[in-house]
Formats: sequence, C-alpha cells, structure tokens
Amino acid sequence: MDLGQQLRVTRKQRNMTQAYLAQRLGVQPIVIDRWEGALCDPTPDQLKELGRILDRPFNLGNQADADRGMASVGHRFWPWRAVARYRR
Repeated sequence: MDLGQQLRVTRKQRNMTQAYLAQRLGVQPIVIDRWEGALCDPTPDQLKELGRILDRPFNLGNQADADRGMASVGHRFWPWRAVARYRR
C-alpha cells in the first residue's frame, strides 16, 4: 500500500474529512486530495504532523529523498506532469 492509500485509509478510520485534516495541518483540502491520489507527497515535517494527528507513523520510503523533501518518482515532484498524461 502506498503512502496515499495509507493516508486515505487511516483518515477514514479516524472519521476525518479531507477538509478537517487540511485545517488541522494548515493546508488547503486539495493538498490532502493530491497526497491521497499520489500526485505529490507531503514534506517530512508535514508527514510528522500527519503522524501526530492521525496517531500513526508514516514514511516516505526513500530516506535520502525524504531528507530533501521530495519524492523519488518524477511525477510526484512535478504534479502537472501527472495531469498532462491524462489529457488525450
């Protein structure tokens, strides 16, 4: 299960909406949707805060990339590339 799926499942288990979680984190609800849809990843600080709010540890996987605050997959760092591939 990837990070986005883990976030969605955990958030729903805690009976939280994307809007409520976004408010707690200080981000827009669309950001939560993008994280859950694997279009981009949270920064390491946001990931720690998510873990605190949802009472569950999360990991980006590649620690070197997590230290830089970006994902190792190109379309996750540049979300508009992921959107562009669906326009046909």
